Amino acid sequence: MTPPELKDEVRKAWTDEELRASVVAYRDMQRRLDAGERRFMKSVYLDLSRRFERTPSSFELRMQNISAVLAAMGRRWIEGLKPAKHVGAGVALRLEALINELDGNPAPPTASERLEVLELAAKPVKARKETPPPEGAAQPTRSTTTSLSFARSKDVKVWVLRRAAGRCECCAEPAPFQTVQGLPFLEVHHLRTLADGGSDRVSNAVALCPNCHRRLHFGQDAEACKAQMYASIPGLIRE
Repeated sequence: MTPPELKDEVRKAWTDEELRASVVAYRDMQRRLDAGERRFMKSVYLDLSRRFERTPSSFELRMQNISAVLAAMGRRWIEGLKPAKHVGAGVALRLEALINELDGNPAPPTASERLEVLELAAKPVKARKETPPPEGAAQPTRSTTTSLSFARSKDVKVWVLRRAAGRCECCAEPAPFQTVQGLPFLEVHHLRTLADGGSDRVSNAVALCPNCHRRLHFGQDAEACKAQMYASIPGLIRE
């Protein structure tokens, strides 16, 4: 339920300037938290409130929207700002575009659609009008996109896969299937993602089954899984 003091603000559309300032502030808070600073977040909301005619609480809620978008992108988010359950499709699209722009990533937004699909799919049947199945497309339209990518060391991948010896380093189960060459299939994942400034070193990489790989990107317990691996796998260093 929206707090009474925020109802008027909900009706007032957020400008691009306000959203950009929120994303910039969020990224700055991540850097400060990484540097060991604490107990400053309320002052950030207050500063934003003074710049724009909104309450500090409204900016805190917006930060939770940003966490939700980052989570849908498989990116790191601030633990003290739990991702919001409901993010408007239009706002999510604009926030993701701003995040990509500030990262210098030309990729078109995709996480905003993922959020919208999950929210719509989670609605109770009684809450939505019953309609026939969508027709879909026999021949989907093709499009060409560009995105930011990182050069990854082949030697790091080989070393990590050898360390795993065919078992997922998260769930400890054997690789879920063999490749056509008869080799165990695992994926190398950076615990602090390269997009978030992580290094391409064996101390920041683990070998995962596809399920755990998605879990670390999108799972509610991703941080707990990471903590377990830091504690149990020698040589991993938290970045």
